[in-house]
Amino acid sequence: MNHSIYVSSGPAVEPVTTSEVKTAARIDYDAEDTLVASWIKSGRALAETITNMAFVTQTIRLAFDGWPVAPFYLPRPPLQSVTSFKYYDTDDTEYELTSGTDFYSEIYKMPGRITLEYGKTWPTATLREMDSVVIVYKAGFGDAASDVPEWVKDAIILYCTYRNENRAGEIGEIPKAFYNILRPHRIRHMELDAR
Repeated sequence: MNHSIYVSSGPAVEPVTTSEVKTAARIDYDAEDTLVASWIKSGRALAETITNMAFVTQTIRLAFDGWPVAPFYLPRPPLQSVTSFKYYDTDDTEYELTSGTDFYSEIYKMPGRITLEYGKTWPTATLREMDSVVIVYKAGFGDAASDVPEWVKDAIILYCTYRNENRAGEIGEIPKAFYNILRPHRIRHMELDAR
C-alpha cells in the first residue's frame, strides 16, 4: 500500500466563526480575534484528523505508486467530485482517464470510492515508480459553514472554549466531550491497495 495524500487547497471558510466562539467562551472584546481564529483552525484540523473526514470543501490529491485495486476508497470523505484521474509512464508522459468512460466514482457513500467502468481494465502502460497514478478530488460537506453538521460545530466550539480556559495548556486535557461528540462519526481507515 504505497500512497500519499495531502490537501492541495484547504477550506475557504471555517465551520464556525470567531463571533460564535466568543459568545460560547464569553469573550467580549475583539483584541484576540486572531488568536480565536487560530483555535478554530486547529480545532477543525484536529476534529478532521479524529474523524478522518473533510468538513468544508477542500481539494485533495491522492497518489499511488502503481494501479490501485478497484474498487478503492477515497480518504477524507464526504466525496463531492473527482476533478482528475491521471497516470504517468516511465517517460513521465501524462495520460488522463475519463469519468463515465474509464471509471465510475461513487459519491453517495461514506466514504466515496472509485471503480472501473464495466468491462474496463487499467491501461497497460509501464508506470513510473512513484506517484504514477494521481487522483485529485473535492471533499467536504459543502462550500459554506452552513453546510457543516452541527456536531462538527459543537466539537470545534468546545475545543476553542477549552483553549480559552487553558491558554498555557498546562491545566487538564482536551475535554472528553470533544472526543465523545466526534467518535460516533469517525470513518474507519480504509485500506488503499496498489498492485
